Amino acid sequence: MIDAIQANKVYLSEVDGAIGDGDHGINMAKGFGLAGERLSGEMGFSEALNTLGRTLVMEIGGAMGPLYGSFFKAMARVGRASRLGERSKGVLDAGASSCSEPQKH
Repeated sequence: MIDAIQANKVYLSEVDGAIGDGDHGINMAKGFGLAGERLSGEMGFSEALNTLGRTLVMEIGGAMGPLYGSFFKAMARVGRASRLGERSKGVLDAGASSCSEPQKH
């Protein structure tokens, strides 16, 4: 995912520029890159999602950091609490819900 964001940061900024300030790809690449530096092969799925979410919330400004950070942190919480069979749907539902509910960080 990090490689895909890095490879498409110019395109993401161009799309954002059509309706916004054009920095979305830059901010995503920065945030995902910082998170990538903090990830280790020893981390489980939920811990990696939490690291990504925490990095985005704490280090990336604008709307992108808190929005995407809350999304990934919510996914991490559900991923830790659910069994494997329930995890996929619950993780995605939690991420989506985080986008419409106020978050405490």
